[in-house]
Amino acid sequence: MLKIHISFWVAATIFWLIGLGLDFLMVAIAVTAHEIAHMICAKLFGCQIRQMHISALGEMSVLHNMERLPSAKRATILAVGPFCNLIMGLIAQCLGFESFAFYNFILCGFNLLPIFPLDGAKLLQLSTGNRIGIMPANRMILKLGFICCMLMMVLGVMQAILFAPNITMLCAGFVLWRRNRGLQVELTGEFYITLLNKKPPLPVKFISVEKNQPIATIVDAMGWDNILMVWVDNEIITEKQIVDYVIHKGLKGTAWDCYML
Repeated sequence: MLKIHISFWVAATIFWLIGLGLDFLMVAIAVTAHEIAHMICAKLFGCQIRQMHISALGEMSVLHNMERLPSAKRATILAVGPFCNLIMGLIAQCLGFESFAFYNFILCGFNLLPIFPLDGAKLLQLSTGNRIGIMPANRMILKLGFICCMLMMVLGVMQAILFAPNITMLCAGFVLWRRNRGLQVELTGEFYITLLNKKPPLPVKFISVEKNQPIATIVDAMGWDNILMVWVDNEIITEKQIVDYVIHKGLKGTAWDCYML
């Protein structure tokens, strides 16, 4: 289902009135191609497309069942959007459409920034989640995203001063900063949904812990493409047991509390 927010029409009108209607159209085409690339790739991997949402801040496709895919396929879906803009930019440059090429290159680079919910942050999340654990990766990227947002807003102020009244970077930095402020809860929910939807066969990752090992540190060891098995006092605790414990009891408690549940 296609949903167009009123802010899109307001932005289109404003850009048209200030003589930048063609530029707005080129950006809209580049963003639409980016999202269509995501959707086509997701569809090929068996995902369902619930909605395409268009607003003044860009476009976003809502995909269902993506969390059931292996991380390699999810990474492919994420990477195909920026790749599409890169190819479109190169073609446009070869054909002499410099402005359209410029907007595609900017969109490609912008989407690869390590700021949620941009593709770059999600790709970094997938690539680091197996190495350092999904939750530590999320915390690291949120901090990195905060730094990037601050830098964008500083550059946005400079852009507004030098190229008034252009405040696009300032607005983008502020919106992404606001979006990231409360994202930890959403990312945690996504994390547990992914764990519950893991499908064998997957490699098993064994770790040995003491009875009093905090549950939070065990959860931090969980990755995308493996199933965690915890060896504690000659007993095995499965990843599903840990997830069930956390869902019902939270992150307070020890490994032995989880086993005794």
